[in-house]
Amino acid sequence: MGPTRLAAVLFDLDGVIVNTFAYWLTVMNRAAVHYRAPAISAEDLRRTWGQSLQEDIRDSFPGHEAAELEEFYRNEIPELVELLKVAPKAAAVLATLHRGGLATGLVTNASGFFARTVVEHGRLSFDVLVTAEDVGRPKPAPVCVQLACGRLSVRPSRALFVGDSPFDQKAAVAAGAHFAGIGDQVHTGLKLISLTDLLHMEAE
Repeated sequence: MGPTRLAAVLFDLDGVIVNTFAYWLTVMNRAAVHYRAPAISAEDLRRTWGQSLQEDIRDSFPGHEAAELEEFYRNEIPELVELLKVAPKAAAVLATLHRGGLATGLVTNASGFFARTVVEHGRLSFDVLVTAEDVGRPKPAPVCVQLACGRLSVRPSRALFVGDSPFDQKAAVAAGAHFAGIGDQVHTGLKLISLTDLLHMEAE
């Protein structure tokens, strides 16, 4: 499978398009102080990486509402935006895919506000964005991948989803899309070292 066989490439946000680990570790510990919850270690964050806001509340902020935590996170973004490290050449890769006739989409469990902040910060361009507000069930449910494909008028079998977690891989497989993993949390299937590998994939 290579780009010539595809009609669309979909991307997860955290850990793929942008390195947000330092951001989330900082903002979640600020929330822990604010809500008098236990501190969150780097290992805690790695263990739950890629899960939804509701699952973060369950694990770290029980008894609080999604809306109040989302508002807290939103208020912290301006001060912490420099911790959002966009992947090298992400914008160039997206532009090259577009020039090659491939549609692109961002598919994330993050909020729309956060996703749009990252896209603006990184000067990135996607044909569609699917965020937490768009679906009732976050990844690993396949709904977000299916919705992105639907908005692009592309069959899932002609889409490649690039992700960095088992949640992403399960969502892609369940949706009927191809999957490519990046980072050390995905151990099976097609692996990418960096986003630029997408430009050198050979057709089978």
